Amino acid sequence: MTLGGAGRVAGPGRGAPAGSGGGAPVGSGGGAPAGSGGGAPVGSGGGARVGSGGAARSGTGRGSVDPGVGESRAVRGSRRACGAFFVGAGILHLVRPRTFEQIVPPGFGDPHTLVVISGLAEIIGGASLARREARWFSRWWLIGLLIAVFPANVYMAVDPGGTATFGLPRWLLRVRLPLQAVGIWWVASVTKDKLRVQLPS
Repeated sequence: MTLGGAGRVAGPGRGAPAGSGGGAPVGSGGGAPAGSGGGAPVGSGGGARVGSGGAARSGTGRGSVDPGVGESRAVRGSRRACGAFFVGAGILHLVRPRTFEQIVPPGFGDPHTLVVISGLAEIIGGASLARREARWFSRWWLIGLLIAVFPANVYMAVDPGGTATFGLPRWLLRVRLPLQAVGIWWVASVTKDKLRVQLPS
């Protein structure tokens, strides 16, 4: 009787919790958090942050910038010509300063000093065009220089004594005045870099 009862107790008592009672938490209750609750943060929440946020930051924040990509030969040649023009003009200012001293308007200071300063400024600006890293500096340096020397061009065109005309017709000197704006446009056009962001591999 005791063994039979024990068998009856052991059979349904231990088997029922394992088959029904104990299996329910594992198959349904325990599986739900792992399949849906636990999987959601990893598959969607964590993936979204890593896939979008991390990639966006890597593409913009850590990407390297390559200036001058996609430039045509005409742009590069125009930049070299612009640099050579300013360097050559600066050398002329230093080699023949008296030629340029006569076009310095009265009241601007010592003509010789101003001619030397402008010559050095032209050489610095023209030479810096050869460096990609210095093109932002070159742009504003040369544009500022062209604006600073514009009074000398005006003085050449309206000089009543005619000593600053270099023997050129006055109409030609007056027509030359708008060319200063063309020079500013030239400098701006050859110092505008196209940028391409290189994503890290």
